[in-house]
Amino acid sequence: MPTSFDHHSIWYESILKSVSESAEMIYTYNNAINGFSTSLTVEELQSLKSQIGILKVTPDKKYKLLTTRTPEFLGLDKIASTFPTTNKSSDVIVGILDTGVWPESKSFDDTGYGPIPHSWKGKCETGLEASTNSINETINFRSPRDNDGHGTHTASTIVGSPVENTSLFGYASGTARGMAVGARVAVYKVCLKEDCSGSLEPNKVSGKIVLCDEGENPRTEKGNVVKSAGGLGMVLANTKIDGEQPVADAHILPAIALGFKDAADIEIVTKRKYTCNPKKQYSVTNLNYPSFVVVFQARHGIKEIKYTRTLTNVGVAGTYKVSVKSDDPSVKISVEPEVLNFKTNEKKLYTVTFTTSVSKPKSPQSFGSLKWSDGKIVVRSPIAFMWN
Repeated sequence: MPTSFDHHSIWYESILKSVSESAEMIYTYNNAINGFSTSLTVEELQSLKSQIGILKVTPDKKYKLLTTRTPEFLGLDKIASTFPTTNKSSDVIVGILDTGVWPESKSFDDTGYGPIPHSWKGKCETGLEASTNSINETINFRSPRDNDGHGTHTASTIVGSPVENTSLFGYASGTARGMAVGARVAVYKVCLKEDCSGSLEPNKVSGKIVLCDEGENPRTEKGNVVKSAGGLGMVLANTKIDGEQPVADAHILPAIALGFKDAADIEIVTKRKYTCNPKKQYSVTNLNYPSFVVVFQARHGIKEIKYTRTLTNVGVAGTYKVSVKSDDPSVKISVEPEVLNFKTNEKKLYTVTFTTSVSKPKSPQSFGSLKWSDGKIVVRSPIAFMWN
């Protein structure tokens, strides 16, 4: 770091401002490495690489969330010595300090295991709710029993026996297993359940999108509560302490995560009172999204769907012509009008009609696209087709 700067972070800010007027600092790193993370254009990236003091620039990677397929994702299925196919017990004992354990879980089935290793010097402790008789899951168990789920989840991830046909509320079905099948586990309860998910009133939630604070509960648990009450989707809002960085989570219903500022704006909107015009028909298909999702209700005989969109010219006056593409020959796309003549900053409506000639396609989903172009500029909208 140059001596003219008092701290690494100030130096990083200076470097970033020299290559971009709009980029923001996302994280700074001062322990294992000295550096920072940000989001740049290709041109800004090249400029950053040429700066004095920049040793290396590494692009971020996008990782896919996995559940029952983690061993394959890590490549352990290709190394027989680290990913054994048998359930033969071993003398390895893994200690876990967490929220306890639910010993009846199939992940802890010890069928075929030998006696407890001689190296084990501990003992099993019970409590008021240690057995499964008359358990109240809404209270903290004064025993090693887990009513939070985190300790059980962690323990099964490490040593869980293979359990076939498992899923998360019906999603990601497969065989769930631990990373060290055959090893023993000693679970110690050091954390109590801090909170629990509440319930929602179906008459207030059904058919709506629900705004939820990030909080401490698992996001899948929040989603399941919303889904059970008839909610169609969920907006997961960061609180002030969570800041602006959304968390990448798996969800069981359509959901979006927002930073604190955007979430606060959404909350203001949700508290307003709206009165819909009873003489007007409202449809989610006519929201001015830049993409199209077309769902053909085959069982109801619906083979034609129309969408209306507004196209805004943000440049100079010009003439735009439309072109369409469908990957499925059974779906025809027509646009009215096919040509739009714009003045500067003018808005114009167009209607797209999707028609299918089949009730049961070879594939339950397909894709396409719609493009408006003046010969230089192209405005593209992706299209997804599904048959329900």
